[in-house]
Amino acid sequence: MYDYRVEATATVVGDPGTTGVYIKLDVISQQGSKRSYAEGVELLAEANELYEPCTTRSYVEFYYVGVFFDEHTTKEVTNRDEYEVEVPEGVYAFRFFDVKSLEVVGIRLKSDRLNVSPMFYYGGRVMNAEEVKKLEKEPETVLRNMKVNGWDKVIRCRMGNFKPFLPGDILLKTK
Repeated sequence: MYDYRVEATATVVGDPGTTGVYIKLDVISQQGSKRSYAEGVELLAEANELYEPCTTRSYVEFYYVGVFFDEHTTKEVTNRDEYEVEVPEGVYAFRFFDVKSLEVVGIRLKSDRLNVSPMFYYGGRVMNAEEVKKLEKEPETVLRNMKVNGWDKVIRCRMGNFKPFLPGDILLKTK
């Protein structure tokens, strides 16, 4: 084990939409004892020149109604087909995303979320302002949120909560 501290930036090289993406490390600074510093510099010099293919993993993120904020869980998937997702009980929506990762000198580097899909709402009813006005309970709150945030449509999810229904969002029929 080496006794040194390294600050580095990771740069994605290539097209994030392909598997031919690589990550390059650029060392910013290093700290440590002379021996570990020298060994660390040698290892990091190798890492700086190392271009390894990234692995890509796909995930589905499920959204649940929470007390104050929405809750969510994430699960790795091998298929991004929205019709093949097994939607857990209590989920009102889900979306897919990818993460690219690479291990360099024993350190796992992960990208931010890539290829984020639209939101898939599992059941519910899409409504415009006129339809919301006809609701029996608290339409004023929903209408105010629509106006302040510039939402043309909202969705009353299958769990009873309201969410903005943004361009690109998709409503799926429940099974």
